Amino acid sequence: MDEVISLSKAITAEAYFTGLRYSPDSTCILTSHVSDNTLHCYEPNPKSNQTFLTPALTSKCSTPIYSYSWYPFMNSSDPPTCAYLCSSRDNPLHLVDAYNGSLRVSYIAHDDKVRLDPRAGAKRHEYTANISSKKDL
Repeated sequence: MDEVISLSKAITAEAYFTGLRYSPDSTCILTSHVSDNTLHCYEPNPKSNQTFLTPALTSKCSTPIYSYSWYPFMNSSDPPTCAYLCSSRDNPLHLVDAYNGSLRVSYIAHDDKVRLDPRAGAKRHEYTANISSKKDL
């Protein structure tokens, strides 16, 4: 029987996460916390007897997080591939380094005439990657 590991000691109504994403190589877990607009990256060790995990990395957004996902070819043994993308209200998409939490690049939404889309901040942005053609959608 598998042992259950709690991600946090104190999950209250003010501090809960809305989702959980395993990294493509299954070495990390990324969670989004609603109360403080943060993303937490955990590195569980299956050989450890830990009951609670503490985040290895925390990155903060200024506004509520709408969506987040790992870089599809993420591999912990290859640092340049260790990144995740997140979108939040009234902000561009951010590609964040999963090793140190630094911002690698931001993507700004444009309309079909390559102008800044004034409605972009009000919309919920989702991101997917087309793995077969290695082209972002």
